[in-house]
Amino acid sequence: MAFSDFKNNFLQHQQELEPVVKNALDQLLQKELKLDKEVREEPNLTESLQNTGFPSVKLQFVTGGITNHLIILDTGFVTQFYAWMIADEPSAEVTDEHLEGIKEALDQVFGQIKISVADDQANYTLSDVDLKIVNSAEELTDLSAGASAMHAMYSVFADDKQFNVSCYSWPVPATNNTTGQTAQRNEGGDDMETSEMEPVTVQPAEFGNLSGSGSDLGSSRNVDMLLDVDLEVTVELDRKSIMVSELLKLGKGSIIELEKSAGEPLDILINGRKFAEGEVVVIDDKFGIRLTQLLSPKERIKSLG
Repeated sequence: MAFSDFKNNFLQHQQELEPVVKNALDQLLQKELKLDKEVREEPNLTESLQNTGFPSVKLQFVTGGITNHLIILDTGFVTQFYAWMIADEPSAEVTDEHLEGIKEALDQVFGQIKISVADDQANYTLSDVDLKIVNSAEELTDLSAGASAMHAMYSVFADDKQFNVSCYSWPVPATNNTTGQTAQRNEGGDDMETSEMEPVTVQPAEFGNLSGSGSDLGSSRNVDMLLDVDLEVTVELDRKSIMVSELLKLGKGSIIELEKSAGEPLDILINGRKFAEGEVVVIDDKFGIRLTQLLSPKERIKSLG
């Protein structure tokens, strides 16, 4: 693909995705972010990255298998972003917890994109995520040397604070392939004559438009897509490890002593992941569970580990 075509596609997709991404971040942080943006073309990505301030946090990933993305985050923004997520004060330096928070935010943003934007071509499929702290431009060694890129520079405003975020996008280099020809060997190991392969016509699969335009974030049909999804709710009293010898001694009437004290809240798991805590109640001769506390974003992030 010529870079001019990539540039046009980038600008079109950016216009479609920006309101979706902003809405996802506003919901995640429980605050409204204000964004100012400047977009320009970078003829040489390597040279452009020399102007980056370090240390920074590098978030790199590929979408659709065809587009590289590199987001450079100031460490102060990372600690503040995580503090907004967990409704706490920002810490002095970036830790693994902060990186987990950024990864969780990325997953939630792309989850919202999948719900809100029609993507029959799988352009927004996420892969090859690389998230780490970098201290120099030389550490960005996996970038295409001298590649041209689109550079979106965002100014993020919230709570009387301002942060700058740089987002680079450029096409994944086409790999040399020899699908038009194949060399075969006979049983003795000699090269046989190279033969032309039959041309294969590849077309994208046709799927119905499940979500329509991403501009209508309030459309109920986007939510309706998820309403019939079954989720397994599990109420867990406690867990205990025992040896095989202890297991063999168990019989009818045996008692297994648990560590949890009487009256402690029970864990409520959704699809195997802790979601809340609650207490047992009786409703018309049946057991029920009353939610007493929902996990905070910080605790949900820790549960991913």
